[in-house]
Amino acid sequence: MAEKDEKLILTELVRRMNEVSIRLRDVEERVSKLEKGFREFSEGVEESVREIKLEVTELRGMAERNEAAYQKVRERLEELKGMSEKFATKLEVKEVEKLVDMFNPLTANFVTAEDVKRIVREMLEERTPRGPGSVRKS
Repeated sequence: MAEKDEKLILTELVRRMNEVSIRLRDVEERVSKLEKGFREFSEGVEESVREIKLEVTELRGMAERNEAAYQKVRERLEELKGMSEKFATKLEVKEVEKLVDMFNPLTANFVTAEDVKRIVREMLEERTPRGPGSVRKS
């Protein structure tokens, strides 16, 4: 009977070893799948990090270009501001227009030297009495 018990024990041990082997293979497969999934996940993360770094580099370049453009615009505005201080105001332009109109020979009433002499003579004649004994000086 001892031989039979040994055989039964041995058979039970072999059966249990087979079960443990099957379980071990299942666990190994699961571990392999997890490792593969983790590796794929890591590769995806690394690729995403590379893409993000490229985008950040591009954004930095864009920001630098925008900053340079902003500075150019700001400098140009300062130039225009300085130039605008030299511009005439609307009131100053109106005053110049009035002066030009005032001295415009087509619209202004200028007198000639002859006109002035004639006017002065007429005024003097009006002031001097005209009578029988008055003498005119010429």
